[in-house]
Amino acid sequence: MDKEKILNEMTAITAAAQKEARGLNEAEEKRFSELEAQLEVMKKEARAIKMQEELRAEKKPEVRDSKDEISEVREMLTRGILEKRAVTVNSGGASAYVRDVVMAGIEKASWLSKLDYMIAANATTTIPILSPIPANAAYYSEGSTSVSGDSTAAYAGKSLTPRSYISLLQVSKAAMTMTELGRQIDRAYQKVMLNTIHEEVVTGSGTNSFVGLDVTTNKTVATSGAVGLTALIDLAIKAQSKLVNPMILINPTSFSTILAANSTSPIMASIFQTMRVYDVPLYVTSNLEDGGTASEVWAVAFDPDNYAVAIAAELSIDTINVKGDANTYFQAYLFADGKEKVSSEVFYNIKSS
Repeated sequence: MDKEKILNEMTAITAAAQKEARGLNEAEEKRFSELEAQLEVMKKEARAIKMQEELRAEKKPEVRDSKDEISEVREMLTRGILEKRAVTVNSGGASAYVRDVVMAGIEKASWLSKLDYMIAANATTTIPILSPIPANAAYYSEGSTSVSGDSTAAYAGKSLTPRSYISLLQVSKAAMTMTELGRQIDRAYQKVMLNTIHEEVVTGSGTNSFVGLDVTTNKTVATSGAVGLTALIDLAIKAQSKLVNPMILINPTSFSTILAANSTSPIMASIFQTMRVYDVPLYVTSNLEDGGTASEVWAVAFDPDNYAVAIAAELSIDTINVKGDANTYFQAYLFADGKEKVSSEVFYNIKSS
């Protein structure tokens, strides 16, 4: 039965009931439902046919598999090393390589993987970042026309511009003949990026480098004094009271000093077993100072989402041949930048002068 016949029969059923000023009887209602179901099936079939025709008519753009792009970048880097020539890659493949290969090393890192990462188009890209702090709410009467600005929690903007970081890779003649040289390049880039970002996030000076967490400018001091359990707990309490998802970084020597001085403390035993202070996760990093000298920052507390890292989707390798040396050296370039979004929401413990 075609659509027209179905509609005619449905119209006849309802017309008969209206003529007799009644509702549909059981038999009519059953038949009407059957016809309605048939009509719905026909509508779905028509929609499916139309979609198929549109898809056939539409010329789809070719989408390259990211795995193919990564393999292509890896081959370019490998050829550059084997041919001992400089290589620079800043295409879509470089973006896929940075995202899926290099970032894989960072994702394995404990606290470092929790930061806010962004991929820049190339080494000259400036990325704006907004500080996620709207103005604090305050009461105003209905119809008020004198709402004042909030200078303590203004919505502000910062930017990141990837800078060049160079690592020297030594490759022997034997390694140059390895069939897995591409994978070795992967691991080398992962290690360079991981180690560089780890150090820069913690200790970058802010001058042609990241703004490190231990740079005290505009940040909030939690305690100023000797390394101790009370100072560590105070840092955790202040961070927990202000931040949504805080974590603490501490120098391993400082942590050992606190552990040794409080070996019989049940509080210290709990911290050692759980690596949490006042329910704030605790991580050790040797990039912080140990607090043995005046003005050394030995512990910091911050929300990882409050620290932004921009990494350029650009890879560069320069070749260096040294006379009388059987090895070939390669300068691997990493382009990155990082800083906290809201400085005042980074807390630190510092050794007093």
